[in-house]
Formats: sequence, C-alpha cells, structure tokens
Amino acid sequence: MKHQTSSGVLTEQTPLLSADEDGISHASPESNAPTGTPTSSPPLGTPRVILIILSLCILIFLQASNMSGITTAQSSIADDLNTSGEDAIWFTSAYLISMASLAPLIGRLSQIFTPRLCILSSCLLFAAGGLLTGHAHSFITFISGRIVSGVGGAGVMTLILILVIELTGTKRRGLFLGLANAGFTTGVALGAVVAGGLVGITGWRPLFWGQAPLAVLAGIGIFWGLPTQFGSAAAGDGKARSLAYKFAHVDYSGAALLTSSLVLFLLGLTSPKIQYVPILISPVVLALFVANELYLAHDPIIPIPVLRSRGVLLTCFAQVGLMSVRWSVLFYAPVYALAVRNWSPATAGSILLPTNAGFALGGLLVGGLHIRRTGSFYLPTITAFAFFTFAVALLAFLATPTSPAPLIVATTALLGLSTGAAITYTLAHLLHLTAPPTHFVATSLSTTFRGFASSFGTAIGGGLFVHVLRRSLERGFAEVGVLKPDLVEELLRSPAAVAGLEGVEAQVARGGYVEALRTVWFSAAAVAVVVVFVQAAAGWKGAVEIEEHYGDVIGVTGNQGSSVASVFLQAPNWTVRGLVRDPSSPKAIELGAKGVELVKGDLTDPPSIAAAAEGVHVIFANTRFNPAQASESAEFKAHALPGQSPIDFHYEEEVAKGRNIADAAANVKGLERLIWSSASEPGKWSKGKYADLMSFESKGAVWKYIQDSHQELAKKTSILYLGSYATNMRWGPAAYNWIKKDDGSVALRIPGTGPHPIPFVVPSDTGNYVLALTKVPPGKKLVGCSECLTWDEFVELWSRVVGVKAVYEPCTIEEHVQAVPGGYTRMIGNMYEYATQFGYWGDGDPDVVFPEDLGVQIKRTPMEEFIKNEDWARVLN
Repeated sequence: MKHQTSSGVLTEQTPLLSADEDGISHASPESNAPTGTPTSSPPLGTPRVILIILSLCILIFLQASNMSGITTAQSSIADDLNTSGEDAIWFTSAYLISMASLAPLIGRLSQIFTPRLCILSSCLLFAAGGLLTGHAHSFITFISGRIVSGVGGAGVMTLILILVIELTGTKRRGLFLGLANAGFTTGVALGAVVAGGLVGITGWRPLFWGQAPLAVLAGIGIFWGLPTQFGSAAAGDGKARSLAYKFAHVDYSGAALLTSSLVLFLLGLTSPKIQYVPILISPVVLALFVANELYLAHDPIIPIPVLRSRGVLLTCFAQVGLMSVRWSVLFYAPVYALAVRNWSPATAGSILLPTNAGFALGGLLVGGLHIRRTGSFYLPTITAFAFFTFAVALLAFLATPTSPAPLIVATTALLGLSTGAAITYTLAHLLHLTAPPTHFVATSLSTTFRGFASSFGTAIGGGLFVHVLRRSLERGFAEVGVLKPDLVEELLRSPAAVAGLEGVEAQVARGGYVEALRTVWFSAAAVAVVVVFVQAAAGWKGAVEIEEHYGDVIGVTGNQGSSVASVFLQAPNWTVRGLVRDPSSPKAIELGAKGVELVKGDLTDPPSIAAAAEGVHVIFANTRFNPAQASESAEFKAHALPGQSPIDFHYEEEVAKGRNIADAAANVKGLERLIWSSASEPGKWSKGKYADLMSFESKGAVWKYIQDSHQELAKKTSILYLGSYATNMRWGPAAYNWIKKDDGSVALRIPGTGPHPIPFVVPSDTGNYVLALTKVPPGKKLVGCSECLTWDEFVELWSRVVGVKAVYEPCTIEEHVQAVPGGYTRMIGNMYEYATQFGYWGDGDPDVVFPEDLGVQIKRTPMEEFIKNEDWARVLN
C-alpha cells in the first residue's frame, strides 16, 4: 500500500528518518509536511551525517578485519600462547560462532531498545573483547576475549545494515547497501594485509587492544550523531515503557534455542574430531525454536510466516551456501599463499585484494548498469551463480605450487566479481518474488542468513581442512621415514612454518597443504553446484497477490471506522463493507461514494451483523461508550432496571453489542482476522481501585467473552488499544480544563498524578494501525499512539508550538468534577488517574506492544503537527 505525502510516496519501506529518494537523510530549512506525515526522527544535519559515516567506516573495517586478520597473525599467537594446531582453529571460530549465533537476537534487541543504544553497547563489548584478547596470556583467556568480541561484532554487523537501511532513501538504498558490502569485503582484504604487515613490527597484542579506543570512539560518534528518538517510530515512545517492560518483551526462550542450535552444530563440526552428538542434538533444538516462535513467542526473533514462502526460504539457504563457499576461499587463500607459494605474511594477505575488489565491482556494476527496473532477474541470478561455481572449481584445480600466479589472481577476481553480482541480482529477484509489504522483512532475513555464512564457511571448511592436513602430513612423513609429531603439530598450527623447512620435509609439508586446500575447495565447488539448483528452485514467478480481500468495518461512520474504511479503500486488493444504522445519513452517503459497500444493520440485531460479515476476511469492530451514557439518557430512562445506575446500564448494553459482534464473527467462514478496538482492564491492573471505569471495562469484558466462548476466534484476534484522543482537546473543560490567567498564560488543570505517560492518538490514524495489524500474526495488543507524553511534557510541547506560556497544574478528581459536574467528567478524571498510575495499556501485560515493536512501518501524525494545525482560539480566548 502507498500513502501520499508532501514529498512523494510513503511506503512500508520508507526510512524512519525523512530521507529523500536520492540519498541520506538531510536537514531542510523548514518542513511543509501536512498533518498525517509519519512520525519520524528529525532529519540529520550535515555534521551528524559526516560523523555517522566516519564512525560507520571505522566499525566496518574493525568488524571485517577481525574475520581475516587472524589468518596472518595466527602463527605468532599460537607460538606465544603455546597452542596446538588443532586448538588454533578456535582463534577464528570463537569469534565467528558467537557473531553468527547472536546476530538475529541483536536485530530484535535493536527494536526493543533502539539501534542507538544497541550500537553503543555493541561497540563497548567489541572494545572489551579486544582488550581482553590483547592482554591474554593463556589460550582460555584469548578465546574468551574473542567470544566477547564476537558478541560485539554481531551487534556491529547487524546494526550497520539496519542504520544503512533506515538512513537512506529507497531509490538509492541498494547502492548504499552495495557500498556497505564493499566496505565489509575491503575490510576483510585489508585486515589480513595490515595484520600481516604489523605483526612482525608490533607483535600481535596491539592488533587487538589497539582496536578498543577506535571502537569506543566510533560507538560514541554514532550515539551522538543519531537523534535520541532514532529507532522509535514515535518520538517519546521510549518513555512509555519501563526497562522491566522492555526486558520482558525479549524472546529469551527463542534466543536461547536459536543460539544453542547454531552453537551445537558449529561446535560439532569445528572440533578437531567431528562430534556427532551435538550435531544430532542441533536440529532437535532448532525444531523447538520453530515451535516456540510459532506457538509461544509474543515477539518472535525471526518472522516465521515469511519463511513459509518457498522463494524466501530457498533464497536464504542459497545465500548461506554461496557465502559459505566464498568464506572458505577468503580464509584459506592467504594460507595457500603462505604455505604453498611461500609468500611473506603481508604479501599473502594481499591475495584477497583481487577477489574483494571484484566483489565490490560486481555489485556496483550490476546495480548501476543492469538493475534499473523491477521484475524477475531469474536468469541473470542463475548465471552469476554458475560463474561463481566455475571460479571456485578452477581455483581448486590451480591450487598447486607451480600454477601461474597471474592466473590465480585472475581466478580470485572472477570469483569476487561473480559473488558481488550474484548477491545483488538475488536481492533484486527476491523483491520480485515477494509482495511489497514483505520486502523489508524478506531482505532483512536474507541479510541475517548471509551473516551466518562466515561461521559456516570457515568453521566447516576449517574442520575439513585440519582433518585432511593432519592425515596427509602424517602419511607423507611416514612414507619418507621422518615422522615427527612435533613438526606435524607445528605445521597444523602455523602455515608459515613451511617456509622454514627444506628438502623432503618441505615437499611433504607443501604437498599436505595442497591436498588439504584442494579438498576444501573442490568440496566447496560441489556445494556451489547444489546452491545453483537451490536458487533455481526459488522460482521466477512474482508474488501472487490475493485477487480480492474483503474487510468489514462495524461502526463505519464513527471516528475509528471511517478512518479504517478510508485507509483500506486505498490499499490494493481490498473491498470494504460497512455496517450502518442509517445508509441515508450524510456520513454514510460520503463513504458510499468513496466505494464502501454499505449494509444496513444494528449491533442489537445479530442477523444484520451476520449479513454484513458474510464472506469477509477481516473484521474491524468497535463499540462506543457515548459521553451521554454517563448520565440519564432517554434510552436509560426507558429500559433501565430498578436501582440500576446509568453507567451500569450502558456497560451491560455495550457488552451485549460486543458479544453480538463476536458471535457473528465466530461463524464467518474464511475469516482471517478480527481486530477488536478495546481497552485495558482497570479493575485487574489497579487491583480494583478503578474497577468502575466502565468505558474501559466494557471492552475488556467483550475480549474475555471471546476467549471463553469462541476459542478459535480468539486465535484469529488482534487487539487495538487506541490511545487518548488528541481531538478531545476540543471538548472543553470536561476533558481538558484550560484555565486562562491574568498574565495571558494558560494552565491545564486535570487529574493525572502517576508516573506513566499518556499515549496520544489522532483518530484519523486508526486505519493505519488496523492495516498494520493485518500484516503481522494475531495475538498482539497494539497501543495505537503517535507519542507517549506525561502531562508536563505535553503542556511543554503545546506551549512551544502555540507560542503561549503554559503550565500543568494537577488536580484531584473531585476538583475536576467541580469544574464541570456530571458523570462524564468523573469518568474522564478516573481514566486520567488510572492511565498515569497503572499505565493506559495495563503496565505488566506481556501481550502489549507499541507501534515500533510490530516491525511494520505505520503512518502516524506527530503530536507537534497536530497541535500546529489546530485552532486554539477557544482555549486562548
């Protein structure tokens, strides 16, 4: 679906920062955005952009160089720590396993705690790991430092891509992602070169502890460069939830299961001797993870519904295979140069320059010259994969001491070129395979899977390499009668040790490395062949859109219902039906003219509700607790039972209407979702203190009825907690008691003494929240709000925007009622006190989420824009 803004088209993929289509977010002198523009962080000024870019470049280099730099420094580290050759493999594996295992968790944490906080925390962990590693005097301490660095590296890798996606416009986002990928691969190449050049001068320790200050400075640079509200779709939402709430919404079981599954699998394969028990346990744990995500997790780490797409699933697997094979080349090409070609450490590291330059060039050429349209890129993708497979097989064939060096270099360049092209084509084709609303999730998932590849490629390849090398060396030395266990261990530990050998020992050692390298790379080529077929099986047909989706809006002429109807009428493939009491009313006629199918009915007439709901896929329903219902209305006087209060009478009436809706919805064949506009249960969350807040309790009672009487319907239900209407400011002192003072200033005098903020919502945004709920699994309780503000914060914002001095003066409920006597005023006062004391949404409810938690962009009206566009003459006069 697309929404028009003053600057163009806003889609679910629009960046949080108001970027233009051609580049990074920037500051403009003024904003002419109309009310209704999405709530977002403010644009970035040039100094912030420069600071963020420089910091990102530092982090990209540090994170990437840690993957490859260890290869040329490994010998010195192993000698200093007296580490065996079999144990030396953990120098890299410890970092890569921890990084790959935690990457999905970091992505989820960034949604809960914001990328700004997570990138700083990740940089601090990365720095701590570098310090621990650089000062290690034992193998255990060194590996512990590498694990800590890997945890930080997981955050750095994931969050850099999140920042690139969030900070760039859609038109050139692919270019910036390509540049980021080019930066990563450049860091991998230079990491080995720099480490190889410095290790002989400074020793290996400064290579690690020297990264700490750079990582800290880069983290602080990004933290300062990003706006404080970056990552929250509504400024101030972070204040709405306590730290305990945020931690409660982490999917700990899913994180533990996914991490355990990956760690078990990689540990089993990377051990000097393959450990079959952890490998066999790993898929069992993975199955438990999937079950947890499907049936137990409130906020799954990985969006399982997206994985149900064959195209997405196979593309992700193909990405893992492609990049795993590439990593086997990146890791062992310098080893080939050291052990087989007898190059110096610095020169050995430079063998990665051609393949990484080709990688960057391939992506940029494909993105800049060919991918200038939407649609299928099936054949180009398969072709790029095929060239990649050919390059790997050719490299394996050429991995001998006598192959021409220029041919080796050209082969690695071809491998890099085809990899860059394959990744870029795959992304473009993935967008063709998936529907637009899922593009952001699908591309993020592909990136996450690709992040696993470094661990899989080096860990699995490393295990195979050590096994083959040990076997070849022991067999070779035994055949010539010079078997020396210590020499075998030294050669396993240090490829550079081959250069110090002469005669038959050098021949055996070099031959062992050739056999091990060719085995790894021919095996990688075989995997690449399989990957070609996996990618081919992803298909070439685009996402099949649902021909027609029917939505039923119950209460279509109200504030909420009319917004829902308007938004869904603009969404592709939606037909909207609406239940109205009077089809001849001006509002009904207006909606009918827009395309709403009007069905006459009443919530007290179950057959009319059933007729309106027949054959629909989604039902949005709400009932209205009319302000008049707090007093003796004509309906109350005609039908109330003896001794029944107006509030109790209308509570029962509203609950009965909600039950009628639920009964009708439960019998709709093919219904996919019921979205019930509800409210939290004050009696439950306040432990009875505000149990008489019937405007809330009535809606909660309907939800309880659905859970008790219609369990299957409950599984299809999403709850929308719309915040306090910002438009209530127009209603006068019963809702907002503005007091004008003699000096021309004003005071807002209303109850609300608790610590919790009020979630403010513009009713015309209701449809955007409802549409977002249709894009995520049921079971969410979404707090629909633009911003969450305390009364002091709201008055401060109002004063700044309107330009009138204002203060908040709290009062008691009784004082509030005295201003405008009546049951409605008391009900509003109770609502404010409950909301600020116990949370409008019921603080402590684990099912409650906020807009930024959904993973779907939601168009919202910022409170500043709402205030700016309101006429405040009534308040000021």
